[in-house]
Amino acid sequence: MAKMSPFFVIEDFLSPLQCERILKLNQVKNVGSTIRHLNEGHIPVVKNSITDYFDQFQNRYGAELSDDVKLLFYQFDENASKPALNPQIDGWEMQRRKWIKTKNIDLIGFIPLKSYCDSLPIDLDFEVYGGKLELLNFNFSILPERGSLILMPAAPNFIYAISPINFGSFEMIKVHCSFTSNHEFILDNFSTLIQCGIHFPIFLFGPSHISTEALVSRN
Repeated sequence: MAKMSPFFVIEDFLSPLQCERILKLNQVKNVGSTIRHLNEGHIPVVKNSITDYFDQFQNRYGAELSDDVKLLFYQFDENASKPALNPQIDGWEMQRRKWIKTKNIDLIGFIPLKSYCDSLPIDLDFEVYGGKLELLNFNFSILPERGSLILMPAAPNFIYAISPINFGSFEMIKVHCSFTSNHEFILDNFSTLIQCGIHFPIFLFGPSHISTEALVSRN
């Protein structure tokens, strides 16, 4: 049986109109970078879209998913001097140089509400220069594409960061899913994203400029 990628990518998961409406009701100007729960009016739309894919997710990751899907709205203001999100893995903490699972999170999803653009003209209502999803152990990053979904295991192999926001603001929805029973991800059971040949905007950057040293030094 052919190995599949640990990264489940769905283009056009949300329509441009859905992204625009979510931004309009969740965006707050002049408050700085924030994290908060998604506006209640949009939770059913996003949750239903996610649960429609449950069978495919369960087939990919080999475990039954709980209906308890959590959604968070992230808003990052322009700041080119530091990552929008430092290296982390949701539901895990490093304690005494060992990863300890602290929350019942098994899959992490990212839904960018703006697309990456590094040239002029740039439409700041729909585009951002920055906000790449950097997968540090895999040595590549994924450019944000409005309305897409990038799903991956919540496991120590999958440390991620969000690159600095060089121009504009960046908004996204983060998705947390959990399995109904304990499940261990074995990386050897998966291929790499490149081998899997997923057609999606990928920016290869070599060794990451975002260091994971802080994960160790602060514990």
